[in-house]
Amino acid sequence: MRLVRRDRAFTIVVIVVLLICRRSIEYYSPLHFFRPEPPTEHTLKVLTYNVRCFGYKDHTTDNPNEIIRYIAASDADVVCLQEYLEGDAENILTSGKVARALSMYPYHYYRPLVYYHHYSTGLAIFSKYPILSSRKVRYDSTFNGSTIHEIDVNGHRVTVVNNHLESFKLTQEDRSRYTDFIRNANASTLSRVEDIFRTKVGQAFRIRAEQARIVAEEVGEMPSGSLIICGDFNDTPSPTPTPHRLRPLGRRLRRVGHWAGHQLQPQHLPLPHRPHPPLGGHEGLTAPRWTHASAFRIITPSGAS
Repeated sequence: MRLVRRDRAFTIVVIVVLLICRRSIEYYSPLHFFRPEPPTEHTLKVLTYNVRCFGYKDHTTDNPNEIIRYIAASDADVVCLQEYLEGDAENILTSGKVARALSMYPYHYYRPLVYYHHYSTGLAIFSKYPILSSRKVRYDSTFNGSTIHEIDVNGHRVTVVNNHLESFKLTQEDRSRYTDFIRNANASTLSRVEDIFRTKVGQAFRIRAEQARIVAEEVGEMPSGSLIICGDFNDTPSPTPTPHRLRPLGRRLRRVGHWAGHQLQPQHLPLPHRPHPPLGGHEGLTAPRWTHASAFRIITPSGAS
């Protein structure tokens, strides 16, 4: 009898804890067993992808770059890329090679963020629709950034914000320590990762919060219309750091995601990662942190097609 009462008490405690943490669970591990079919009319298909410098691989007929080939076959209307690379050295992707491989996108814009000897990396956008204007959001960062673009979609103006917010800048040793802690959590492995979260991770969260605030102010000054905010946010699904002006846009993961993702994923995973399938949604849906690629559809007004 005591055992039954103890089990019943434990069950009640678990249920209460789950109810208290319901909001966090909805953001980190949403469940959507029955998802509606995406609309086929009046939609804009957007692909956002951290290409990680295309794996530093060239693109030729005999040896095509898998990431380039994936983008070309995505049938997206607008493609936002982070850690985009182009250069002029041998065996490095040039602007001409990318333009020819992605010739289905006559409109494109590239904003370099970091310059190296024979190449640069930054943010790029490719579009089947005319890009009316493009500019960089001004905030301090050595490797990261955000750009704002206005696109004419059949007479309807759509604003696209392409983001690559502050990275954690974890070294391979940092990642190994984190992996060891996940596999064998104890006092010893915990002490090895404490300094990582106290310094690098905490600092990155503070910098990202300021960057997000600046982006939110820029968005707040834009004229009303359709808005898409996408990119690599280097963040968790938690809504806490989201600036107030961006919260009405919602989070794509909570609306259409299913089950949990992975934070601080290992770097040996092959590219490109499998994206989420195109899904019906609302204007301003954002991509989840832990996938390098994510495709989704934006519902446009009935006047556009």
